[in-house]
Amino acid sequence: TSALCRRFVDRAKDALQNYPGLKHDWAIDTDKGHCTLDFPVDNPNGFGVKVDVSSDEVFVSLGGAHFHLEPEGTDEDVDVCISIILDLLGSGMRVREKRAGGRPYSWTIEKREGDCWQRQEVVGLLFFNYFGRRSEQIYQNTLLVR
Repeated sequence: TSALCRRFVDRAKDALQNYPGLKHDWAIDTDKGHCTLDFPVDNPNGFGVKVDVSSDEVFVSLGGAHFHLEPEGTDEDVDVCISIILDLLGSGMRVREKRAGGRPYSWTIEKREGDCWQRQEVVGLLFFNYFGRRSEQIYQNTLLVR
């Protein structure tokens, strides 16, 4: 069994009780060694949030964007992870997707700080159509107001 996964499930379920209308799905192994928490897309300009928790990390994917969290397993560390996930469901964070030739190749996770957007994480493809016409799309959720 995974202490991190067990703690994440317990703490996330407690936190999610504050948002009874928030759609989400759990998949939890019987021994709580691995779990998945999935928040579906709520609007055409939003993005889904999927959280995979294993024995030593929390992997968060937002379409093409993703990042890893490696909490120590304390309640405080797990609560920070849950807070970040909840922030992703509100308008305080967004994903900036860059495209070349109509295909996504780079994703930047941004967080609003005052009137500015600050880059938190960047993920990109190594190989893409460098000469393709460039465009950009911004995705932002409105599931939670925090």
